[in-house]
Amino acid sequence: MSYLQRRDKAPKSTGNGAVVGDGSISGDFAATAEFVSCGNCGDGTIRVPGTLLFCTGEGRWRAWLNDRDGEVAAWVSAETLAGLLEAVEAGLRNQTLEWRAVAKRPQRGK
Repeated sequence: MSYLQRRDKAPKSTGNGAVVGDGSISGDFAATAEFVSCGNCGDGTIRVPGTLLFCTGEGRWRAWLNDRDGEVAAWVSAETLAGLLEAVEAGLRNQTLEWRAVAKRPQRGK
């Protein structure tokens, strides 16, 4: 089962569909591993893998998920790192993350 879905206004990707495999976490965090490593959507179309950034602030763990293919991002926070990982996974699995449009950055050299 794939946890990925194409979101509205997703540009066509020119990625090669390569997958970075890491079976050590894929069981408990299958949706998270797929989000950051898979180059194909569940329907077989090519996608740009997402990025996941961890940081802390105001006494909480925070994660920023950047869906580069869909040009949207979401923040998740929790009191512990384990809780954060579980919240990210649950949000991806249950499609409950609050995605927001990402401002486009100017391309380098232009």
